[in-house]
Amino acid sequence: MGRGGGRWLLALWISLLAACAPPPGFQLPDDPLARILGRRVGRIILLGTDGNLYLTDVSGIRRQALTENAGPMGQGHRRYWLPIWSPDGGHLAVFEQVNAEIPTTRVIALALPPGGPPVRWV
Repeated sequence: MGRGGGRWLLALWISLLAACAPPPGFQLPDDPLARILGRRVGRIILLGTDGNLYLTDVSGIRRQALTENAGPMGQGHRRYWLPIWSPDGGHLAVFEQVNAEIPTTRVIALALPPGGPPVRWV
């Protein structure tokens, strides 16, 4: 490619970037749901390799165990799955399976007070 081809390619890139830029005064629509959920960004629920639930931040450094009784699906052990946040971000609903003589599956709720331990509701 000659010298003229390089200038043409640069002009094409600049034109594409200018065409993709939003017009002056552009603003995303205000969404009330985004305002509610936006305050909770950074709180992540993890399902650990041990089967327990953990609360962490986006960095993954600060981690708090929410459950400690999961294990292999032998007699008396538990398994958790499908954690779901409440709309207010202060509670968590999760499926719990208990492997006993009669295996049971139920939905439990965990209250997550700021700075405190989780409180389990059945």
